[in-house]
Amino acid sequence: MDVKRQKNILLDTVNAVHTSMQPFIYKSEDVDTFKKMKPRADAFFDKLLYDDLIEVRHTDRSSGYDRKFNFTINPILNFYKGKDIMDTATAKVTHNTRGFWVRGELGKKLVFESAFIENQSFLPEYVDLYAQATGVVPGQGRWKKFKGWGFDYASSYGILNFAATKNFTLRLGHGKQKVGNGYRSLLLSDNAFNYPYVQFILSAAKSKIQYSQTYALLMNLTDGGAKTPPYTERIFQKKAASFQHLSFHTGKYFDIYFFQGMIWKATDTTNSMYLDAFYVNPVIFTNLAKFGFNKQNHILAGGGIEIRPFKKFLYYSQVMYDGTFTDPNTGKTKTNYGIQNGLKYYDAFGLRNLYLQVEGNVLDGNSYDSPKYPFQKYSHYNQVLTTPVFLSNEVIWFVSYSYKRLFIQLKQNFVSHNYSSAAVNYFDGKIGYMVNSRYNLNVSIGTTQRSYLSGVGTKADIMQQYYISLRTSLYNLYFDF
Repeated sequence: MDVKRQKNILLDTVNAVHTSMQPFIYKSEDVDTFKKMKPRADAFFDKLLYDDLIEVRHTDRSSGYDRKFNFTINPILNFYKGKDIMDTATAKVTHNTRGFWVRGELGKKLVFESAFIENQSFLPEYVDLYAQATGVVPGQGRWKKFKGWGFDYASSYGILNFAATKNFTLRLGHGKQKVGNGYRSLLLSDNAFNYPYVQFILSAAKSKIQYSQTYALLMNLTDGGAKTPPYTERIFQKKAASFQHLSFHTGKYFDIYFFQGMIWKATDTTNSMYLDAFYVNPVIFTNLAKFGFNKQNHILAGGGIEIRPFKKFLYYSQVMYDGTFTDPNTGKTKTNYGIQNGLKYYDAFGLRNLYLQVEGNVLDGNSYDSPKYPFQKYSHYNQVLTTPVFLSNEVIWFVSYSYKRLFIQLKQNFVSHNYSSAAVNYFDGKIGYMVNSRYNLNVSIGTTQRSYLSGVGTKADIMQQYYISLRTSLYNLYFDF
């Protein structure tokens, strides 16, 4: 979520908005600030600076009530050129992303959204190594070679949201979800690649209680076992997943939620999947009671809270438990767990549009792995479903300030690893100009600095990159690891 939308939800005293399961649909009544200041201009500049690229808006009142049809098409762009001055061999870093984003509403009940994206990139050395090792560009899917050492990759996503009744919503999607209010999520994040899913959302008690059940199909990038026909794409191993999320919006000061995630046993040597009633069981924590932790059906559990003690100030916390593991070096049993704490401050110190955030994450043990059942990792497309890599201890701070169309953003991550003495210091700072807020088209210049220390007594691997970009910031990309 962008900062403005977060603030609107925080200050909303009318609607019970459950923000701990994303994506969600929220309609703000705020007037677009840029639209309010809109001067008299010609059609070209109206389209460039204020409006959707293509829009069709229609209301039919002939039947005695409004039947609305809204349809928009906007571009997806990321034209990025950077240079790592510390990497003399492969200093060029570029992204060439083109795509389009379609969104529409049919009446009051049906909302649909879809996007198609094509990319060619030359990645920073540490991301290049990660892509070579895993077979995927972080969060964006499998790649093929492009001009020697570049990467060519594509993706698509879509959501069909049907509000059948006031208290029941059906969602069909191919995309990602995120649980929690932090920059990271220790339970389920938008870090990994898109996956197909169906989601049922129920609400009660004037929408103060919300329950969601999600069924998803994930993949391991290992052969599925079934014979692949000649000249066709490899068949990968499938694994079913289910996620339950229960949240309570207790009022304007406090929210609490609970979560269970389960990776069902993967397909067999013929790539056949065997599901039973326990997979479709929609009651949170009952599968945990049935199977427990450290079993072939990989289950983790947790929850979180959100406290709003003052106007425009938010504290959030999240916990995760993923069973135990045996340390191969000591033979001792250790706990797989995670803890998150964070603060958000909007219009900080009375300065409009100044946003501050600080977050701490702790992961211990062997979380998300499954040593006894290697195909049952809490992962998809060779990426963990939560954090980009196993970040044992991480502190993140983020500062954002905007004045009219100008903005500045600063973010820093400090990471240390419990068992290897490795550490990462990652900083990104940029200044930019918001061209069109309807689809977040912005131009910016900035720098990314990264220092990686593999262990005590080793020499740090340093990246110092400077860049310029023209981007529609519509989804998250996590290269900060």
